[in-house]
Amino acid sequence: MHLADPDPLTTAEFVRLLSRELTGRDPRGPAVPDPLMRAALRLRPVRRRLGGTGSESLVFLSHPVRYDTTEATRHLARNGLVCPPFAGYAPVMVDFFRRNLGNDELRAPV
Repeated sequence: MHLADPDPLTTAEFVRLLSRELTGRDPRGPAVPDPLMRAALRLRPVRRRLGGTGSESLVFLSHPVRYDTTEATRHLARNGLVCPPFAGYAPVMVDFFRRNLGNDELRAPV
């Protein structure tokens, strides 16, 4: 059983949404090809700038996947619950990130 948005964003939509929340504007320039991004993420300063993102995380952003949310949706519905769309809670996540930017206890080890 998977707890996931039954109508998920594409990676491009996800990146655009986070960019708008973080900067107030759409991302600029073309998408960076996976091989180039993987090479860049091998550099510690780049990983630090991106909050500790490792190159292994790119696999999850570029791998085509579709989760079957039928069971989870059914179980949640029994209690009047739904899995919210990411756009509904992205502002809260960005706010938490901003308020805790300097908190090393919450930083992923690099």
